[in-house]
Amino acid sequence: MQNNKFYGTEKVSSISYLEFGAIDLDASRKLVWDLKLHQKAYDWYMHARYSNDILYYLTAGEKLDSLTLEEIIMMYSEEVHHKDDFSGSISKLVALAVAAAQSNSDTPLSFFELGQTLFGCIDAMKFCQSLMTQLGIAQKPIKLQEVQWHGLDISEFFNRLSVVMHSGYNLHTYNDMKHLHGKQDVFFAKGVTLLYAVRNVSQLVELLDTAKICIFDYSFATHEEHEVIIGSGKAVKYLWLDDFLQKLQELPGKVYIKKGNSFLDSKNKRVTLDCLYAEDNYCREYISIDNTVRSAFVSKIGQVKGAEILLDQENDRNSGWILLADFISMNLR
Repeated sequence: MQNNKFYGTEKVSSISYLEFGAIDLDASRKLVWDLKLHQKAYDWYMHARYSNDILYYLTAGEKLDSLTLEEIIMMYSEEVHHKDDFSGSISKLVALAVAAAQSNSDTPLSFFELGQTLFGCIDAMKFCQSLMTQLGIAQKPIKLQEVQWHGLDISEFFNRLSVVMHSGYNLHTYNDMKHLHGKQDVFFAKGVTLLYAVRNVSQLVELLDTAKICIFDYSFATHEEHEVIIGSGKAVKYLWLDDFLQKLQELPGKVYIKKGNSFLDSKNKRVTLDCLYAEDNYCREYISIDNTVRSAFVSKIGQVKGAEILLDQENDRNSGWILLADFISMNLR
């Protein structure tokens, strides 16, 4: 993994910046109050963005008894940055449920996230479970305060604050993979985080070997690997799919793809994949529970105005899980 002190270390051709100021409408001029660069710019912006997500989940959770479903959904659409966030929370809870069901010991469950920022996934999962209880969706709740949470981030700012903001949880953060020991139950990463952090297929496969169940999305290059500077000022790297497939053979598990969230980008010569990786018995159990829980949500709130945002239904309509090899043969060969 990269361990740069700030975004932009490698590429002097790009700089991350955060500017705060005002527009004087009468004088038709722009006033700059403050300007931050590099990692501090990234940290300050992302802190505000993810804190706003957390505030939504805290507020909505506290007001579940007084708000209508329409109000909860409207607040979600206005406040939460990633509209698939709630759907992602379902995925994480399902993965932890599968790990719990497969465990033969009293050892606490463990969850590892690459790029955890403020560990807002804890607040999101707590809200998701509360809403499931409110709706009468039968699923044994995960005791989130008993889970061992592990986060890996190059930002000391986020590593410190995520612990401070979740003092009631068993939470550990690191800036280097060498500090993460043993096999975790669940690994999760967003695609853009992997594009930032992973420089070769060996590193990606190494991450998949850290846990029993891995949930991640990633955009692979369909021809040859390449780098692009994105809006954050950071260079992201798209690994070549063929290299990944060859390296993946070293692991014992299988990769399943959620079709509704996976697609080919012919123009940019990339393919985006919503992935589940685990040994096959874990995968089959995950897919079964995931389908059951999502069907229950659709049954309970599917007719509520705006519910498709909460459930990510636009992508789920044509969805279903298939093996990565089958997806490739149907779309890329």
